[in-house]
Amino acid sequence: MDVRETFKQFELDDSEYNVLQTLYDEVASGNSGITVRELSKKTYTATASIVRLAKKIGFYGYSDMLFSFRKTQKESVEFRTKDTLSSVLVLEESLQTMDRLIQDIVSGEFDVIVLDGTGYSNYVAQYMCDKLTELGISSTHISPLDIKLPKNPLVIFISSSGETKDVIHKVDECRNAGYRMYAITSKEKSTLCRKISDKIVLTQEAGTRYQNYFVGNAIILMENMAAAIYSLKNQ
Repeated sequence: MDVRETFKQFELDDSEYNVLQTLYDEVASGNSGITVRELSKKTYTATASIVRLAKKIGFYGYSDMLFSFRKTQKESVEFRTKDTLSSVLVLEESLQTMDRLIQDIVSGEFDVIVLDGTGYSNYVAQYMCDKLTELGISSTHISPLDIKLPKNPLVIFISSSGETKDVIHKVDECRNAGYRMYAITSKEKSTLCRKISDKIVLTQEAGTRYQNYFVGNAIILMENMAAAIYSLKNQ
C-alpha cells in the first residue's frame, strides 16, 4: 500500500495519515504482529478510530488492513531481489529464507549479527560484516566461540561445502546456546543444511579446481540484501 496515494485518494486528515504511516513503519521494521492497541498507544488514537479508518479505506477491519500492509512489505522485498538472484540461488525457498533473514536483521530484535566463515568463506563474512556496519547494524566476523557475545545474537554461517568440521562444531555450540542461526552454502544436502533449517543455497558451478563462483555469488547475494535492508531502514 502506498500511504501517500491513500492519503490523497480518501482525503485523510493528518491524524489518519499518521496512523497509516506508523503502521507501515512498524511492519517495515519487523513488528508485523502489532496489535490495534499497540498502534493506538503509538499514535495517541482511539482503537475505535483506527478500526473506522480501516473501513474508510476499504478494509473489513484492523486485521484485514494489517494483513494488507504485511503482504505489501513482503512482496516489495521479494520483487526487488528475485530477478537479480534467479541465476545465483539454487532453491526457490532460498528467496523466502533471505526475506526472513532481512526482516530479522532490520527488526532490532538481535543485539549483534555474527558472520562466520573459514578459508575463502571468511572473505564473504568480512565483506558482509563491513556492509552491515555501513548500514548502521552492529555486526562482527569474529568466531562466535572466540568472543563473549551479547544475550541475543543472530549467527550466519558461511561455508561452500557445508562440511567444514570447525564450522559444524561452532554450529553445535551455538545451537546449545539457543542462538538464532542461518546458513549460506552451495550444498543443499550438506551437514550444515541438516543442522540449520534456515539455509540459503547458492550456485557454485565449479568447472575446474580454479573455478568456484560461490564467493562471487555470495557477494551478489549480500549486495541485494544490503539494498533491501537500506530501503527498509529508510522508509
